Amino acid sequence: MAQKAFDRAKVKVKGWEDRLTPLEIARLLEGDGDLPFKIAPLLKNGQRPAAYIREAWSEEATYFAGRSDTTRLLVIFSAPRARLGIPISYVLQALRDDVYDVLVLRDPNDEHYTRGVQGLGSFLDTTRRIEDFAGTKGLQQIITYGASLGGLPALRAGLLLKASRAMLPGSGSMATMRAFAPALAATNNENSPTKNTRYRRPDTSRSMSPVMNM
Repeated sequence: MAQKAFDRAKVKVKGWEDRLTPLEIARLLEGDGDLPFKIAPLLKNGQRPAAYIREAWSEEATYFAGRSDTTRLLVIFSAPRARLGIPISYVLQALRDDVYDVLVLRDPNDEHYTRGVQGLGSFLDTTRRIEDFAGTKGLQQIITYGASLGGLPALRAGLLLKASRAMLPGSGSMATMRAFAPALAATNNENSPTKNTRYRRPDTSRSMSPVMNM
């Protein structure tokens, strides 16, 4: 019976972990300390919950604002089924909330974001909005991160946004790269990276490096 009770609790929190902030989870744990959130052991061991505030930019875009003196924006392109592989609450808890703001984008149709992000417009419209926001807020760096099929869109966005780094773990399969090649080629033409000597065009004959300096 105890095992069944645990499973019900796990199902209960699964959806919450992918959208709630550490602060919101900490409040839930105050009411029920047995809820099996992945960050629960960290908070119970004395970690202060990261002070992120959740704001919906659209149905498929969620912004997590850190403290007022943040200097970097981490833009995350989610994997299929809008997952990162680990809950966003765990990602936020691992980041410095005085350094990073976080924007999580989702593509529920798994189309490599070629149609952009619902509510933000086309891919180019989305990157322009991100660029305008970062400039208005005075953020000094943009970093893009692509989980699984979000990897190559993260690379494309990194080029358009002149990001300091694009992180692409598990995104180097040839099938994925062939599917995304036309959009990536168009981005290279629109925003040539040749002025940035640190950029190196990816070698598509082998798996892509998980981290690229732009």
